[in-house]
Amino acid sequence: MENSQKTLNNSGKRIDQMALYGGKKRWLIWAAAWLLVCLMVGCAELLQEAEIIFPEIAALAIGAWLAPRQPWRVSPLKIFLAIAIFSLLGVAIVRWVPLGVIWQILLAYCCCAVGLMLLHATIYPLISAAILPVLLGTTSFIYPLAASLAAGIVAVGRALLLKKGMACPVEEYWQFDIRSQLPLWLKRIVCISALCCIALVLNAPFLIAPPLIVGFTEMSCQGSVSRRCPGKVLLITFFGALCGCALRLTCCSIFGLPVTLAAALTAGIFFIVVARTKVYFPPAGAIAILPMLIGDRLLLTFPFQVLLGLGLLVLAAKKLFGPGTAGEK
Repeated sequence: MENSQKTLNNSGKRIDQMALYGGKKRWLIWAAAWLLVCLMVGCAELLQEAEIIFPEIAALAIGAWLAPRQPWRVSPLKIFLAIAIFSLLGVAIVRWVPLGVIWQILLAYCCCAVGLMLLHATIYPLISAAILPVLLGTTSFIYPLAASLAAGIVAVGRALLLKKGMACPVEEYWQFDIRSQLPLWLKRIVCISALCCIALVLNAPFLIAPPLIVGFTEMSCQGSVSRRCPGKVLLITFFGALCGCALRLTCCSIFGLPVTLAAALTAGIFFIVVARTKVYFPPAGAIAILPMLIGDRLLLTFPFQVLLGLGLLVLAAKKLFGPGTAGEK
């Protein structure tokens, strides 16, 4: 195409982005992402192990496979390593750190900050991998095994897409400046702490749903694309939460159908909406799948807790982390 934007893949071959993301075979990648979610929930239901469900897999698939450009500076190998290490860390905190949930969440978040700097990567979904077991009280090592396997599949898929010239490469190494990163992370920790207090007072745990913390961390970066369109971010995330809860209630609680069916319908509808609107906000994908893990009683309020929590975090990101904020892109 005459006006299409082009870039280079890892072998130096020029890639036509418009051809990549508008090509006839692009639906195969969307189908693979949908199938991955279905297999994950299906295995959990078949084996009666809820810990196998790792909602962040939908976010990883959106960012690494489906988005026109991967939003994180990270190599496929580090995608696997980050999720494997920090999902294990989350379970370890629950098992061996005798603190309240709020303090455990803040400890996990601080460890993630250090981990991102040590990995020289901006793979923010590792935050959700660490905090989700804390929020749900998960002590089983099945969770990090399942999360690692799912992340490994995403990493291999990402590597294959790059090799075949079907994905746009990104700069995988993030060189951070410790003098700017420390104040940035301190501000983030203060914001998350404040929201934790609000969640505790209101008895609304999903104000601090892990994907929301991931989204806030990304939006607090300098040059964040998501921060430029907060309305779309709020809408797509609320839609994901509403869709997941409605289908889980309808399929499972009312008609007694498998959770796998609810997850399949949720992922299918959500991916179609993302493809049509082109709003690639990975945490919203995780929010859409999270209702498959929570109790029926919480499903009615979950979307509204998510909306309020993300609204407060978006407001904090816009007010406290302006365009001049030092940080990683």
